[in-house]
Amino acid sequence: MRELNIINDLIEANGYLTIEYFIDKYSVSKRTLQNDFSYLTNISLEKGFILMKKRGKGYLIEITNEEKLKSFIKDLNRMDNKPKVTVENISAYIALKESYITIEEIVEEFNSSKSLINKFKVDVDNYLKEYNLTVERKAHYGVKINEYLEQRKDLIVNLYLKENEVIRKYIDKSIGQEFTYIKKALIDEIKKENLIIDYSELKEILAWLKITIYINLKYKKLLIKDKQNNLELAMKEKYNVGFSEEDKKELYKLINMKTKKEKEDFEDLKQLPSDICEFLQELDEKNNTSFNKDEDFKRLLTLHINSLINRLKFKVAYTNPIVDELSIKYASIFNMAISFGEMLERKYGTKPTRDEIGFITTHFAVHMEKEFTNKLKKYNKIAIVCSSGGGSAYLTKLKLSSLFNISKIETFSIVQLKELEEYNPDIIFATIEITSNLQVPLIYIKELLDDYDILKIKQLVSLDKIDKVFISKTKDYYIKRFFSPSYFIISENEKDYIKTIEIMAKKIEADGVGGKNYTDLVLRRESFSSTVYLNGVAIPHPIEMIGNKDIVFINILKNPIKFNNKKINVIFMVSLQKENLELHKEITRDLFEIMNDKKMIQDILKVNSFKEFIALISKKM
Repeated sequence: MRELNIINDLIEANGYLTIEYFIDKYSVSKRTLQNDFSYLTNISLEKGFILMKKRGKGYLIEITNEEKLKSFIKDLNRMDNKPKVTVENISAYIALKESYITIEEIVEEFNSSKSLINKFKVDVDNYLKEYNLTVERKAHYGVKINEYLEQRKDLIVNLYLKENEVIRKYIDKSIGQEFTYIKKALIDEIKKENLIIDYSELKEILAWLKITIYINLKYKKLLIKDKQNNLELAMKEKYNVGFSEEDKKELYKLINMKTKKEKEDFEDLKQLPSDICEFLQELDEKNNTSFNKDEDFKRLLTLHINSLINRLKFKVAYTNPIVDELSIKYASIFNMAISFGEMLERKYGTKPTRDEIGFITTHFAVHMEKEFTNKLKKYNKIAIVCSSGGGSAYLTKLKLSSLFNISKIETFSIVQLKELEEYNPDIIFATIEITSNLQVPLIYIKELLDDYDILKIKQLVSLDKIDKVFISKTKDYYIKRFFSPSYFIISENEKDYIKTIEIMAKKIEADGVGGKNYTDLVLRRESFSSTVYLNGVAIPHPIEMIGNKDIVFINILKNPIKFNNKKINVIFMVSLQKENLELHKEITRDLFEIMNDKKMIQDILKVNSFKEFIALISKKM
């Protein structure tokens, strides 16, 4: 619970904490935090504290009654243990119940309200429909899933593997520590058959076993008295349940899919390192990157791909729980991984799944972090200029050292401009207006930098070209760079998602913004996997960034479009220049935060002009 974390932050702080500090830490909008602080201010006196706000400094807590505050924190801790109200959590709670559950029971489980739970009604029904499950609601009775518990197994197993907090809470409590014996028995059976299995695949079988035991305990299924292996004997001893014939077939089918024989011949992949180098060389030429020079990266990638090709040969594919987040936050790098996967398919007849593309993305992303670090190294000599060159300059130096940790940083006063030019820095940070003949980047900053300012400086130095910019104006700088009234529309009657994004892409291409074949590249990316994500947000983009200008084309759909059983309310179509992959990461991260803020999306749907949109988006970015 955010309120609890805010209280703890304020108690531990030695002074004021700015609103920007909380925005950066919790990745929520300014409006959301203002609501949190408004709530805490209103209840503060009766809860044993006073919340003070000071313009330009932020918030400070003063404890007036320690006992009352301890009691309040204890209540918040208790509430914090309640699961969050999400579609998956509500679906999970309903799926575990065999009979009707009332709205009051759901409200109690999530420490929520009837109105909030009811808002999720349609989304829960649609989510369960994906698993061929139907919901029945009756007045005075409540809600239940019509299908038997056994028919809900796929849903429950998938949620368990996703580490869903509701499923884990009830299943693990019911199964208990005795399951360690079942795990050992399963591993012994796998060893006995001379099979090989990876940990992630073992987790899938264990999750299936755990859910099967949970369901069979509910139905009191006894062990069938035929030939029994060690696994079945362990189940009988620890839980007094066993498998049905259907369970056995399903288990051994799962084991066959997730394991391979110890002595299976592996495909000869001597050509793989050469093929990877060839792909990376082309990638570097297109994107001005240095993947092919990173020997450590190539070695680890080759090992991973060697294993991947041989796994897929035996139809063993891993699931990736963070693939959606990777595809958004690292959109450009994810696209590189897609192209890499297409190369593997052409040369080795192996088509990586979307989840496997996510794993490949992590390898590429690690290298890109190295490239950014190397980019910082070009600033060997840094100058800080302020009015006196004294105390505040020293504090700024300490802050900048956290980012430029191997650079030489010197401070100068307003009367030391000659010394500044003799120092000949690679970049200048100034708290006052200065005139200099040095042809280096000049960034104007505040007297005292906070963590949010350092984040903005990091974004700025990631750009290939910086001339003169003001940290206080970076928000305007980014908004002007990415958003334009020429690429903002509000639609009333769109019905076809693919046709809609094709029309948007053609405008970007025709205007000379997106580069050659921009439309084809957007549709090619969409054909690999949908870019429709959470809360009705779509972020279509080309599989290769070749733009002549950085633009995010906004289309607000007053009447949502349905596509692949998902509702789309807002389209953010991205076109970026290819020179700066670090900047790509920053803008897609901002879009990811907007997408995860359901209240923000609801507010965006209410805007009626570009100016209203910019005013709203300024609070988030």
